[in-house]
Amino acid sequence: MKAKRLIALFERVGDAPGAVERFRDLVLWLAIQGRFTNENARRGIRRERDCESSLDGELTEADLPEDWQLVPLRSLGVIRGGGTPSKSNPDYWSGDVPWVSPKDMKLDYLSDSRLHVSHLATLETPARILPPGCVLFVVRGMILAHSFPVALTRASVTINQDMKALELFDSRHGEFVLLALKGLRDRVLSRVQRSSHGTCRLDGDSYRKLKVPVPPLYEQQRIVARVGELMSLCDQLKSAQAERERQRNRLVAALFSEVLRDEL
Repeated sequence: MKAKRLIALFERVGDAPGAVERFRDLVLWLAIQGRFTNENARRGIRRERDCESSLDGELTEADLPEDWQLVPLRSLGVIRGGGTPSKSNPDYWSGDVPWVSPKDMKLDYLSDSRLHVSHLATLETPARILPPGCVLFVVRGMILAHSFPVALTRASVTINQDMKALELFDSRHGEFVLLALKGLRDRVLSRVQRSSHGTCRLDGDSYRKLKVPVPPLYEQQRIVARVGELMSLCDQLKSAQAERERQRNRLVAALFSEVLRDEL
């Protein structure tokens, strides 16, 4: 899809509640279908779809260029779990190894966390050290009721039991896999199970068998860069919306003040 078409789409809904976030979702969804490549690179797409109608559909091989793959997440690396060292042992919590929990999953790239554990804890508990370049994602917690937090590690970390880490066979895929999981958020959330007391979780098959699009490496880099540009545009649009809202609020406050003055 060309940038002008994206801008035209946003202009139609730009002032609607949640418009910018919906626009971000659309950017990601188009990106993981290979829609941000040039026409020559896209000539292998087997079937064209309307971008807006496909936003809520399932991703299939028919949506992708012929030189892309659609593979289960488990085929891209080893999926590892984590744990929480005993809080009754202070030696486990006296170190400098980041211990990532869902509360830390607010950024795309992580190199630190709020809490840290010792190297002893990484040897004696399930909170084992994970190398940089792992894709982290949340598999249990109330946050799965509305979000699917994912992040790429920039340093060695450990994780708690509510998360999983994909240790990629080829770390060069990390940036695109991060982007792909963000783009597949709604499909992942549709697989979330809820218990009678409200706990949300993803069972193993839900994420291990999740089909992820994988383009050639040279194309991954180009798509990641293009998405970064469009997300920056979204940030600008969000700021513009916030400023318009502030101006409206100031106008309403001024008018309200005038009305009160007239009544006194």
